[in-house]
Formats: sequence, C-alpha cells, structure tokens
Amino acid sequence: MKKATIITLLMVSVFAANAQIGIRGGATLSNLKFDDSSLTGKNLMGVNLGITNAFGSGNTRFKTGLIFVQKGFKVDLYDDDMKFRMIYIDIPLNVSVKITEKLIVEGGPYLGIGLFAYTKYQNERSGWEWFDDGGRLEGGVNAGISYLIQPKLQLGLSYNLGLLNIDDSELSNRYANLTLTYLLSKKTP
Repeated sequence: MKKATIITLLMVSVFAANAQIGIRGGATLSNLKFDDSSLTGKNLMGVNLGITNAFGSGNTRFKTGLIFVQKGFKVDLYDDDMKFRMIYIDIPLNVSVKITEKLIVEGGPYLGIGLFAYTKYQNERSGWEWFDDGGRLEGGVNAGISYLIQPKLQLGLSYNLGLLNIDDSELSNRYANLTLTYLLSKKTP
C-alpha cells in the first residue's frame, strides 16, 4: 500500500511539474441535431468557463480540463423564441500540437455530464425534466485551433460534434466555442 501511494505521488508530481494550467472563458453557440428532419432548432448563445491542463513537453501535449458549458437550442413559438438550455460539465481528452510558435491545433473525444436543464419562454423560466430519467451523459469529438496572443494569453476557436444521443432520444449536441485562456504557469504551450 505504501509503495502504491509513493508511486502515485511521484507520478502526480512529475505530471504537475510538466503541466500547464489555464483558466478559460468564452462564448458558446449551440444547437441540437434532430434525427427527425421535420424538427429544426435555432442556435442559442451561452457561456463556457473552466480549467484546462496540458501535460507533456515539446510540440505535442495531452490536454484535458473541466469545462462548464451552456448548451441548448431555441425554437420559434408564436411570436417569441422558446429556449431549451442544458448545463454540462465537459471533460475534453485532446492531443494538442504546436504548429508554429503561436499557432496550436488540437482535437480528440469529450465526455459531457449533464447537471440540469430548464426552458425559458416570455421571461418565464421553468425546470425541464430532461435529465430526470438518468440520461445525463453525452459525448463526441472536438477540434480546435488556438493562437497565442501573449506568452500567457491564448485565443481559441473549437467545434464539438456530439456523437452520443442524449437521454435515449434522437438528439445530439453541436456547439462552437470562442474562448480566451489565461495560462497560469510560465511554460509556453
């Protein structure tokens, strides 16, 4: 038991020594893919906030994080839009490759864990039982590009394509992120 604890602590310290931690925030533009072509949703703006962590050295790194993301869609209903909002924590598992000194591309799978959902119509907000049946997990792939504005400031654009249907339905998430990341460590990506 002591050996396992010591080895685990050593591995964590090695990863932490080579890790690049960042705090990110930005805008999300989301919609859902409906398998039933008679249904269409419109894009919905949201926010994303989180912590990122990149491991490794050189031009190729493994990048993950915990990202709070507002997803959803809106539909025309009479004279107003009805908004369907789903709140997730996303965990990306990306490979990040530095193309030039300032340009980085990344991609990989992600897992989304649904926290709660609600609808909003004519400024009335109500609970939505979207996740009540246990269908909180969703996942897919993402790809993005980042530009290093300054050594500790990164501007990114990414697209996430949901591949798993949500809550045993015929719906899956699609969303784009525009983010600004402040890198806490001194290492450059």
